[in-house]
Amino acid sequence: MWLLRNDKRNPLSDEARECAESALEKMVRVDRILAEIVIAEAEEAEVPDRKLRHFNKRVAKVKEEMKKGDVSRDAGRFDKAITRYRNAWKHACYALRLTE
Repeated sequence: MWLLRNDKRNPLSDEARECAESALEKMVRVDRILAEIVIAEAEEAEVPDRKLRHFNKRVAKVKEEMKKGDVSRDAGRFDKAITRYRNAWKHACYALRLTE
């Protein structure tokens, strides 16, 4: 992420870098947890038969985005991880609406 790069235009002390990394890691963790909560709620709900196929596609997309987010997080690409978890959350919210 651009904030953590150390170049002449963006000099960061070690302390500032550690603080920024810690904050970003927490943001990533929270984004993942939010997606997990919504998909867990959706999977516990009853899905009408006529919406089941579409629901399953959305759940598959959630899982795909979560895996991609995990890969990005593990690689230290926090911006990409946040985007992937946001996408997973959106798909999870859509899946949850299908249960209504």
